Amino acid sequence: MKYYTQPLDASRQGDWNRVIANSSETGLFHEIEMVDFIAADRHAKSVSFLIYNNNNEPVGICPLFLHRSRNIYYFPVRGLSSFGATGSGPAFIDGFNDDTRRGLFLFLSEYLKCEVAIHHCSFLHTAVASLSDRYISYRVNPLLEMRGFRDMSDVIFYLDLCKTEDELFRGLEKRTRLVLKKDPPPFSIRRLNPMSSSDMKDAYALHTNAHGGNLVMSYCIFARYYTNPYSRAFIAYNGSVPVAVINFVIHKKTGLYWLFYITDDAIHTGLSTWMLWGSILDAKNTGVKHLSLGSQHYASIGSHWDALSRYKRSFGGELRYRYMVEYKPESKFYALARGAKKVLMNG
Repeated sequence: MKYYTQPLDASRQGDWNRVIANSSETGLFHEIEMVDFIAADRHAKSVSFLIYNNNNEPVGICPLFLHRSRNIYYFPVRGLSSFGATGSGPAFIDGFNDDTRRGLFLFLSEYLKCEVAIHHCSFLHTAVASLSDRYISYRVNPLLEMRGFRDMSDVIFYLDLCKTEDELFRGLEKRTRLVLKKDPPPFSIRRLNPMSSSDMKDAYALHTNAHGGNLVMSYCIFARYYTNPYSRAFIAYNGSVPVAVINFVIHKKTGLYWLFYITDDAIHTGLSTWMLWGSILDAKNTGVKHLSLGSQHYASIGSHWDALSRYKRSFGGELRYRYMVEYKPESKFYALARGAKKVLMNG
């Protein structure tokens, strides 16, 4: 079977959505709305594409973005990435046997290598939707079928929401269960769906205060986090003063803990535990089966990232791989050195 690619544009959105509807390996970040959002959020150019067979039928999709990042010496470098917290790389329609899928992965690996060369990139990162129906039971990175790519998978905190509420509660660490057995803190909590303009301003104020002026995203981008059709947010007030906001995104049977901001005054009241537990139960009640609480951060003891990981771990669950791969082309210096060595050895 022969394959070819076409870029994602307005004329091919129907084919893109058709692949999503007929695939068990797509996730939130394959949706066209999220492809547009990520390009704006990361200041990147979308070079996402579809894969067609020789019968002109769409058989796969791959969100992909061209962007600039910085290396360890802070020089800007160009790269290609499939951004997405639960994976937004290649996805194929269902019904293919193992040999056909292997052929698709081989075709994809050669195409992506060409894209790296065309755009003069230093690296390419891509992933799969690890919590999708197809990949949820995988224990080996399926992207290793792609030649020349190396494994760079990390781990996430995963909660199985097929369990009953009692089973989920018993899975919490003791310190978390003790907080939830006490009376809830004296704050009013309400859902923000839909979100009013005043709610948005309150949530954005929490965001800017949390970052202290650093790494603050624009109001326009921040609003898209909360107004996209997959968002489920809750905000807490102390009287009329906003003190915390949490945002989950829900897609099919999968949920993702996305954003959480809380003031210093409220952080020691147990409010964060109550809000995250309430959001987990809300996701379960909406039909979510698989929930990601985000990455496990291996950081020095006592650091912010270590505290965040211990907080997530207190809600039980397990560690699951988020399957990703990386491709780095051979550097020009290494290629010249290898060529010179060959010439010298051949006399």
